[in-house]
Amino acid sequence: PSIVDGVTGGGGSDGPPPPVAVTPLSAEPSVRLLRQPPAVRSRGGRLEATLVVEPARVSFANGVSFVVRAYNSSFPGPTFWVYPGDVFELTVINNLGPEVESEDDTRPSGTMRFPNTTALHWHGSHIDPVKGDNVFKTVHPGGRSTYVYNVPENHPSGTYYFHPHYHGSSAYQAGYAMLSAVVVRERDAEGGRGLRGL
Repeated sequence: PSIVDGVTGGGGSDGPPPPVAVTPLSAEPSVRLLRQPPAVRSRGGRLEATLVVEPARVSFANGVSFVVRAYNSSFPGPTFWVYPGDVFELTVINNLGPEVESEDDTRPSGTMRFPNTTALHWHGSHIDPVKGDNVFKTVHPGGRSTYVYNVPENHPSGTYYFHPHYHGSSAYQAGYAMLSAVVVRERDAEGGRGLRGL
């Protein structure tokens, strides 16, 4: 692999992939290379954060660009770092704009509908769906909702992700960049007893 402008590329006959810039549609254009998403870490057993859902433009160095639906104008969204036993409070603010369909749409929930309505799911987590990871908690355009995740003491460490889960728009929204990583670290993964202490 090669490193060009801080981006690791695959090399090969075509060279490394082009850099990517992500710009909120409401902001002045700027050039930002593809880089690690912002990291948001828990402190003292608690993490409070906000995900703002809004349109953003992804632009590649080769001139290709397209509009996505992003978390915090980041592609991908921020990476959240938590520990077993933490309380993770995440507020979702939906700035996607009004729906183009009426709220009394009768199409089945498995078909494309309400592209600007969202919900959030922590994929792969071991969080009680009634007390935290409620995939049916809807965030309508212009609305906000707070999810409170009590991460169990016995939650497995690993990398998980948030994705939209409103039936009828989840695949569309995830396909247009609404994704965010969650890393659950062992309490002693950064020192203390454990493998590093051996």
